[in-house]
Amino acid sequence: MGDNTVYPSEIFDPKDAPVFDRKTAAWIRFLARMVDYSGFFLLLYFVRKYLFYLPTHVFWLFPLEYLLFVPIEACCLRWKKSTPGKALLKIQVQKSHRTLTIRSALKRSCKVYAQGCALGFFWVAIFSMSIAYVRLVQTGKTSWDFEEESAVLHRMPSKERILFSLGLILFVFFFKMY
Repeated sequence: MGDNTVYPSEIFDPKDAPVFDRKTAAWIRFLARMVDYSGFFLLLYFVRKYLFYLPTHVFWLFPLEYLLFVPIEACCLRWKKSTPGKALLKIQVQKSHRTLTIRSALKRSCKVYAQGCALGFFWVAIFSMSIAYVRLVQTGKTSWDFEEESAVLHRMPSKERILFSLGLILFVFFFKMY
């Protein structure tokens, strides 16, 4: 582990992984997902507003917009082992040291959408994400990692990458509010 790689999806000895622990890895995974969603929702905002001239705040579309992200995430995981947010924060998802198949990536993304994001319903998602967080910290795997036999590999991102990610999320949040 001399290259600062830790494997939170597998049991590891903390002294072999001095970079960060499971709690930190879980928060970095969450931050990567929020970066992905922020970029995707910002793109949807511009498409609705400038391409189709639709209202930008349509509340009932929100769960469906999450669903649109599922095949995009699956394609990214299949061909790059990562999404843009995961790549920014040095996270890769793979299966047996190889890339996921498109079927496995799609099943994993659907499970994240259903089990982790509660089909895009915000108030329910708070609870489902909390459950996933507790499981990830306790076992090193979320239910969708376990079911799809995927391993999530982390390398410690720089402080600049973390700050950029937080800034991007805040920018999109405030940009969409006004």
